[in-house]
Amino acid sequence: MAEADAFIFAALQQSGMLEASSQGSSWSVSALTSDAFIAIVFQFLTQLQTSDDNVTFTLPSTLTNTPVGVAARHRVGSKLANILKELGYAGDCGYNHFLYPKEAEEQALEQVQKQVDDTEHRIAAMRKVLDRERGELQQVEQHVLETQTTGQEMQKQLARQKQLITMLPQAQANIAKLESIFQKNAEKKAEIAQQMESARDPLLKEYAQLESQKSNRKARCRQLIREMKTFRSDMLELTGVIHSKMEGVRVLERIHERQLAKLDKKKDCQDEGPMTRNMYTARIMDIIKQVHKQKQDITKILDDIKGLQKQMNVASEKLKRTEAVAEDKLYTAASKSKTSNSGKSEAYVECYRKFAQVRELFEELIVLVGDVGKKENIARDLQNWISQLEARDSSSHLDKVLADLESVRHENGTLQNELRACSE
Repeated sequence: MAEADAFIFAALQQSGMLEASSQGSSWSVSALTSDAFIAIVFQFLTQLQTSDDNVTFTLPSTLTNTPVGVAARHRVGSKLANILKELGYAGDCGYNHFLYPKEAEEQALEQVQKQVDDTEHRIAAMRKVLDRERGELQQVEQHVLETQTTGQEMQKQLARQKQLITMLPQAQANIAKLESIFQKNAEKKAEIAQQMESARDPLLKEYAQLESQKSNRKARCRQLIREMKTFRSDMLELTGVIHSKMEGVRVLERIHERQLAKLDKKKDCQDEGPMTRNMYTARIMDIIKQVHKQKQDITKILDDIKGLQKQMNVASEKLKRTEAVAEDKLYTAASKSKTSNSGKSEAYVECYRKFAQVRELFEELIVLVGDVGKKENIARDLQNWISQLEARDSSSHLDKVLADLESVRHENGTLQNELRACSE
């Protein structure tokens, strides 16, 4: 290897790629850095390109210094390796041959890495020692604090002992002083107790007053709930009465229709002689009287219905007001108990929920009763209409009416002749 390095060194010096130096004996290819190696190859290719016109490769731009960036170094190394392959170099050649450091640098890097590892191990050991020392320091600080606390307590005990020692020569006088201090403290205690009693009495009275208000409010709420139930039951009863009155009106209408039908049948049953004016007039007057009587009955029933509706409206308004007051009371009580975090908050909230559920159930019940009444009315109307259709017999009625009309005309002619005879 030394002979090959010497031959390469001499050839490079002759070509002017290396300057003459006294280090020719120690020069080697493995000692070349990547920058120096790239510069030598670039100079060689430049001389080859200028001396031989047959070469067709294109060198990179003028290279005064080796690029610093990784991408630029990779690009220059790849370009030089491709040119060498185009010139016929059969060996392994790539950008890594231009970019990797020399052997000495690799060894230096390994040594530096070993030094870094040793330094990290030493730092880790020092950190462990530092953590241990910190723990011991904390223990020492804790011990110092405990010692200081113990010293302060001992100082307090020493001060008390000193006070006792100073009091021993004058024991009777000191005892008298202590008794006077004790007497003053007892008087202050009695005065404070008296003040507490004087302040406690109005508080107890206020507490009793609040408890009575609370019980009165509960009683009022229960009374309102009972009134609501009573009003709702009254409303249901009034609804039933209204339906019964309406049913009575329909019954009277059916009776009226039946009476008209009976009168028609009586008229049909008369088989002797034609219908006279007096009979026809009497029948009409009888029908008018019956209609007038039925109208009076219907008017009376309608008046009763209107009165019941007014009572129902009044009861409904009173019920709504009662519901609003009860709901307001329950909501206020639940809110106050919830903000005060008392044990009765859940009971008030549950009472308010039950109140809302009862109101919804009553509303649904009223709607259902109204729907049932409407359906019953529709069924009765249909039944009456069917009975009216069944009772009708237009052909027989028409023949009878024509016969009655003919008899009335005949009677009118007779009366006109009598009038003419009387006038002549």
